[in-house]
Amino acid sequence: MSDIKAVDHVEEIRHVKTMADGSFNITLNLPEYCADQAAWYMKNTRKFARTVTELIDEPEEKQNDRGKHKPEKIDI
Repeated sequence: MSDIKAVDHVEEIRHVKTMADGSFNITLNLPEYCADQAAWYMKNTRKFARTVTELIDEPEEKQNDRGKHKPEKIDI
């Protein structure tokens, strides 16, 4: 998993909190089939990341019951 540059997953935006230093803490809820992606976040805690988010009505995985979506290596 060390050569993974980006992860793809769905998440629920659970909480946004303003901090005293002017920053924001954002809590995301990943479904249980995104355990590998969550592990990637845990491994990279305290590092910086660039995120692009697309709002969706319902996860595709939920619509067609695809199941697990493993993180893949993405060349950037």
